[in-house]
Amino acid sequence: MKSVVARLTPAVSAAIATIAVQGPSAAEVMGRLVRLKQEHAEPFPIGRVRYGLWGAVVEDESAEQVVVCRVDAQTFEIHCHGGSAVCQMIIEDLVASGFESVAAGDFPSGFLCEFKREAELDLQRATTDRTAAILLDQSNGALGDAVARLEERFRSEGAQAVRAEVEELLGWAEFGKHLVEPWQVVLAGPPNAGKSSLMNAITGSERAIVHADAGTTRDWVEVLTAIDGWPVALSDTAGVRASEDEIESEGVRRALERVIAADVLIFVVDALVGWTSTHAELLRIAGGKRSLTVWNKADLAEQRDVQIPAGVLRTAAPHQQGLTELLAAIAGLLVPRLPVEGSAVPFRQRHVELLRGFLER
Repeated sequence: MKSVVARLTPAVSAAIATIAVQGPSAAEVMGRLVRLKQEHAEPFPIGRVRYGLWGAVVEDESAEQVVVCRVDAQTFEIHCHGGSAVCQMIIEDLVASGFESVAAGDFPSGFLCEFKREAELDLQRATTDRTAAILLDQSNGALGDAVARLEERFRSEGAQAVRAEVEELLGWAEFGKHLVEPWQVVLAGPPNAGKSSLMNAITGSERAIVHADAGTTRDWVEVLTAIDGWPVALSDTAGVRASEDEIESEGVRRALERVIAADVLIFVVDALVGWTSTHAELLRIAGGKRSLTVWNKADLAEQRDVQIPAGVLRTAAPHQQGLTELLAAIAGLLVPRLPVEGSAVPFRQRHVELLRGFLER
């Protein structure tokens, strides 16, 4: 068996990180590098958690606190502060002790079931608690067990007997794909409708440039965020209008590409101007794609006695007005229904193709 070490959690700063160690000398090395807070008759029993300080130097009062669990005879998990410097220090100490540093996906898995192994790998890429919980169900066997039952029924009863269950599972395919791949949510509309202000308000950042002049955004800007616990890539696009400016025209072209590629579109309407022919053209280009329409600058419209249609989503981005309702509406479009806890969800294209095979055989 090779002696390897890998950071299993994503290589980004976080509160907690998990590093896995495996090899014939793992127990000896951990006993040397981890100073336990208490003495134990058996330092690292399998399945028990131990608390200690990392590093063999006793007088180092700034040593990093770690939580260690022995998974099996030759495998340990180290849970530590999620900063990159701390993780790098621990990995370098283990490399100096004879372990090879490998990527998370190359760390040996205890799963023989391919579905469980794939879920384990995708868990390392999950960016929210909600998606991680669903992938954890799959790593615990939800999808693999469901497919095994389908195989058994298919052999004994035929394709018709499993059709309804297969179609139900396929109904979760898009949802499953977005457990690690963010939903593409695109803000679209004419120039100066307030798309950039709205994006900054939603993400709580200042990534998008805001200016009173129309056409300030010349390219699309993307921010990775989460809405109601679902990973989202939110894009602010250039205002769509005819222009002789070469750079602005290129920005419009790219904006239209983003509209076509979006999972959900948010048509941003300047409440002082109302719905325009540009919105109508964008709606045509979207071709039935899921969308919301939000009337932005609602505060200015009220001040100037400009009428806004009843029943529409209204926002005033600089003042955070209407954002709660907008975010709830976006989440409802992304995930209109949730799987029951512990249920099977296909989360890779391979699973979709396998399930379709039941209906095609």
